[in-house]
Amino acid sequence: MPGMLGSRVSPSKRMVCGALALALGGCDGGGGLGGGVLQPTHGIGGTAVQGRVEANATGLGTFEAVVSGCASGARQHFFGVDVFSSERDTEVRVVVDPMGRAELRVRRSEQPQLGLMLNSSNCARLDVGLNHGIWSVDRIQAVHGTASFDCQLASGGQVKGEFTFSGCV
Repeated sequence: MPGMLGSRVSPSKRMVCGALALALGGCDGGGGLGGGVLQPTHGIGGTAVQGRVEANATGLGTFEAVVSGCASGARQHFFGVDVFSSERDTEVRVVVDPMGRAELRVRRSEQPQLGLMLNSSNCARLDVGLNHGIWSVDRIQAVHGTASFDCQLASGGQVKGEFTFSGCV
């Protein structure tokens, strides 16, 4: 009887089911921040990123960037997210450690080795909310959340921003 426990599924039906599963949830083509090139990723439900980052700081310069892309930190083996600008010249890495403390690294593509580390010691406001989503792509679980920060640097500069992100894989 069809649909009964222990019933056999024909090889052609298995192949169609496998192809459908791959098309719906399988390969998204990579993306993320591999190879030092900032690349957006898109998951099944789509990626949504909104917000901006502003800086006037030695090592970063003066800029305003609208963020529009993201990649799960799981691609780089950390709990967090990389959020970056539409021009792919500004990146904010949000990391949450096992104790729940958040840190940020802001860097520009012109000088990627000169990223600024931001945490509660140099930020008047550092609010991060980060959660796993309900789906994954290529064993990378989507993340979603928010970040809001206003940080004064010892050099007298300032870095601030606010953004939301979802569907980052």
